[in-house]
Amino acid sequence: MVLEVIIAVIARHWLSALAVVVIVHFSRNYYHHGLNQYPGPFLAHITNWWRFWDVLKRRPEVTHIRLHEKHGDVVRLGPNYLSFADPRAVKDIYGLNKGFIKSQFYPVQQSVSNGHRLPSLFSTTDEKFHANLRRSINSAFSMSTLVQYEPFVDSTTALFLSQTDKIYAATGATCDFARWLQFYAFDVIGNMTYSERHGFIERNEDIEGIIKYLGKLFSYVAPIGQIPFLDLLLLKNPLYLLVAQHGLIDATFPVAKFARARLEERIASSSSTTPKTPSTGPPDLLS
Repeated sequence: MVLEVIIAVIARHWLSALAVVVIVHFSRNYYHHGLNQYPGPFLAHITNWWRFWDVLKRRPEVTHIRLHEKHGDVVRLGPNYLSFADPRAVKDIYGLNKGFIKSQFYPVQQSVSNGHRLPSLFSTTDEKFHANLRRSINSAFSMSTLVQYEPFVDSTTALFLSQTDKIYAATGATCDFARWLQFYAFDVIGNMTYSERHGFIERNEDIEGIIKYLGKLFSYVAPIGQIPFLDLLLLKNPLYLLVAQHGLIDATFPVAKFARARLEERIASSSSTTPKTPSTGPPDLLS
């Protein structure tokens, strides 16, 4: 009986009820954990959408600098989000056993393969997974191992300089240096990992459009990462991933396909090597 009365009242005054719900929601956000004591834009106090739109405009760092110049070392940029400008805060935030864990911004950046998320050292929020994965690759990134990769960097650098002279310096053609450096970075990483460059520098082109894709991906994860729940409605929609797991659609991210293809090429190359033709080059990351 009481429930019926409540429902009837809400039905007659639904607009007022909605207004009350909205006010309560924003009030809770405003006073969340006492963060209302920190200065910042009013809208940032009550909703993450303020930060979403700011990031969507692609220059949030300009906003952050301006706000810190106005308000000081600590600025509130969301209901549960503080920005610190004092470098002394780094140890308190990123130090071991400080109690701070990664936010849900990071899983938004996880790739997907066959409908399954692919967490990495960067994108995982699971500290145990992070520790185990880091332990398994520590030796590959020790200083004694890293120096063995120098020939890969040197050979790619030599090619980079040669191609820069041939394609741009000698012809007077305009060089998109940011893009050109991306080509260099991808070829260095490819050479160090698979003992073979991807071909970005040689061909002066975006191989398989992977850099263009990553640009689009970053344009997605930057704003969506401010409201991670949106990712569950879009690229990582559980229903979409479930269908992909059963092979009905291909939800694999291009970057995962690219890496898998290079790995398969590397494995095929290794398996075709016979004792009569041993590799004489330096060991790569997969050796």
